[in-house]
Amino acid sequence: MILEQARKRIDDLNEEANRLKMGVLRDAQAQANARVDAITQEVAALGAEDANRLLTSTSTTVIRTEAKATGETHVAGTAVVVGTTATTVEKSASSRTSTSTTASHH
Repeated sequence: MILEQARKRIDDLNEEANRLKMGVLRDAQAQANARVDAITQEVAALGAEDANRLLTSTSTTVIRTEAKATGETHVAGTAVVVGTTATTVEKSASSRTSTSTTASHH
């Protein structure tokens, strides 16, 4: 009789211990799932940023114009040369950024 009660008490304690262990494991699993979800969302956001950056098209257009005029001055035998060079550089991306530079030399 005492032995039976001891066995019953041991079984009850084992069942309670197993129930508590399962509760702890469920909590740990829920926390791990929450961390995995957060990391998954972060990876998705970083992937979207990376894809956006890679899909942004960039182009550069360079237009160079040169004009020269030659002629004679009122003094015979003296030549005059006038030269002008203009360079315009335009860079554009999908966000439509542009830069223009004009240089001229006389």
